[in-house]
Amino acid sequence: MQGFRRSARLQKVERAPCAAFSIDTPMRKFLIVRFTSESRYSGGLQCSDRNQESIETIFGPEHVTTYIIEPYKNRSSLRSILTRAGDILKGYMGGLNSDKEKEILSIIADKQITDVFLDSSLLGRLAKKIRRRFPQVRTYTFFHNLEYKFMKDYVRVKHDFLRIYWPILSFQNEKNSIKYSHKIIALNSRDSQAIEKQYGRKADALIPITFKASPLRASDTPAGPAKEALFIGSYFYPNVEGIRWLVRHVLPHVPAQLTIVGAGMDKLAAEFGHCDNIKIYSNVPDLALYFAQADFVVLPIFSGSGMKVKTAESLMNGKFIIGSTEALQGYEFDDSVARECNTADEFITAISNFDRPTKYNEPSRRLFEKKYSFEASLKSFRSVLTD
Repeated sequence: MQGFRRSARLQKVERAPCAAFSIDTPMRKFLIVRFTSESRYSGGLQCSDRNQESIETIFGPEHVTTYIIEPYKNRSSLRSILTRAGDILKGYMGGLNSDKEKEILSIIADKQITDVFLDSSLLGRLAKKIRRRFPQVRTYTFFHNLEYKFMKDYVRVKHDFLRIYWPILSFQNEKNSIKYSHKIIALNSRDSQAIEKQYGRKADALIPITFKASPLRASDTPAGPAKEALFIGSYFYPNVEGIRWLVRHVLPHVPAQLTIVGAGMDKLAAEFGHCDNIKIYSNVPDLALYFAQADFVVLPIFSGSGMKVKTAESLMNGKFIIGSTEALQGYEFDDSVARECNTADEFITAISNFDRPTKYNEPSRRLFEKKYSFEASLKSFRSVLTD
């Protein structure tokens, strides 16, 4: 996200007694608690950046403090393994532990924080502590997806039963997020319905994936004789699952070149090295050139929840999308913007019949500006945070 302005990044703070204070403070003071990511280009991190920038825009960066929970370091060391095991037994996830929890509680007291924005439903244990220690502090939890479902699907698809504790801890934390948050925010109605079905409470607000609009590059480039398909996504199991399926069941039957761009996707180079019609680029800081060169974006995503950031990016860059129901979940679209496909035959037909005069699709950009721009979601944030 361009122009992102980060407020105070806190790693260590002086611990102090948690003194009581009144929520009637004239100026509201926000604390944002969020995870970081080992990949600068992950979709979840981009959404977290959007959330933070929205709060800073509404209340002013001088009234916003950010606490970033860093991942564990030296994960293979015995000390790290034992530390993580202890944190897991206490119900922590993502690098949060008792020391960091105490730091966060001290910040709330020392800075007389009036509002806490928890940027993950995996922070339910923290939400419970905040609500009990500071019952007058307003707490908001943002659900990037239904983590319990995501973790359960991951263990099932990857057969990674050593991480069977992931769905268990996710369920516990999300249950606490639901119980102890004043308001919860989801990306779309599907997630809200799933949250209500699982935990008995629907989201108080729906705020979809959005971006600040970036300038377009070569928007009027004519389409070439060979169709250029683009897949955007990091080396993440739903992306890998989808792209492998596409290469095996669709690509051999369509007249198209496929470009894969995403952090860590070079791991697929050996697997797809024999395919002359596939190019792979990993850890690319600027996607604009790849979007400009593509005739359309192809998104065969079949698992997960939430909304796909790559879909909003594609709309922002004026691209027609050929994607699965999961890839288009939460987005409002018609045939001028996207074609929904879920079987090999449907993808083959859509790609084979794709015929547009230029690489730029104006209806996609218009839809982005109306529904999925930063300005559109800022209104929703202002409504839910100032109500």
